[in-house]
Amino acid sequence: MVVHLAKGITKNLVINIMIFRKELLYFIGVSGLVYSLFQLGFKWVDLPILPIAMLGTALSILLGFRNGSAYDRWWEARKIWGGIINMSRTLAVQIETYSDDQNLIKSTYYRHFAYIHALRLNLRGQMSEVEKSISKYISTREWNRIENSANIPTQILRNQSLAFKQATKDGIINSDFKLFELMGSIKELYDLQGKAERCLLYTSVWGLSTNSF
Repeated sequence: MVVHLAKGITKNLVINIMIFRKELLYFIGVSGLVYSLFQLGFKWVDLPILPIAMLGTALSILLGFRNGSAYDRWWEARKIWGGIINMSRTLAVQIETYSDDQNLIKSTYYRHFAYIHALRLNLRGQMSEVEKSISKYISTREWNRIENSANIPTQILRNQSLAFKQATKDGIINSDFKLFELMGSIKELYDLQGKAERCLLYTSVWGLSTNSF
């Protein structure tokens, strides 16, 4: 157990050094410069302890609040993405349970794959890569209808709901109740997507951590 804990601490230390390497180099450089100047006789770099202690106390309180806020945002994002994973599994079970049509099942899977990739890229601000990432999951015709949309993931979910509606009309999904349940899953995905996009309105966790450090 001790060995496992030591490995975990070492891993976290390495990760933090990789993330904050510029800040570490900066502080090491400044500290080394101040120490060298003091040793060379430049006594003006020697500051009284009282103002530093007061400033350090105030700064520690501020950083505590900022780090707490950063962790809350990270935890919220983790719960949102976990919810998307769970709803993806639910949707897969529903479509396989409610229909035996393999074409509908396959198209539902593929369209959902496209949705997840589009959402991932949208949240990362990498929409220039979206066509390459989802073109193998949806038809060219469907892509042409949504490529100029302001929110491509939303349009993919809309197309998914329209496909379920048409399948119900065609009798492939043989119950309005089943359609209602599928639309409930689509609604939940919309809600989770909205929550994920809301996180983009706030400073990122790494931004807060970097500033705090």
